[in-house]
Amino acid sequence: MRAFAATGGLFIASMRAGGLYVSADSGQTWDRVRGTLADSVFGAVAPSNDSGVIFAASETEDLYKVEWPGATALRANPLGQSR
Repeated sequence: MRAFAATGGLFIASMRAGGLYVSADSGQTWDRVRGTLADSVFGAVAPSNDSGVIFAASETEDLYKVEWPGATALRANPLGQSR
């Protein structure tokens, strides 16, 4: 593991080989984040003051705001861009 952050029951871990893993149940189960973030290497992750929101800093790309509203959805956008 490279970096770890938690906010409430939401945990996020970045791996040394790349990718992010998220747990919405305090670490009982983990899912690998798909899409844009699947293979990026993140040097730092940090919780936000907003519930279910974590920031992830890519070593080669950008700073991402990761939202996990429950265990069924994930949206990661570079800050300053909307999708």
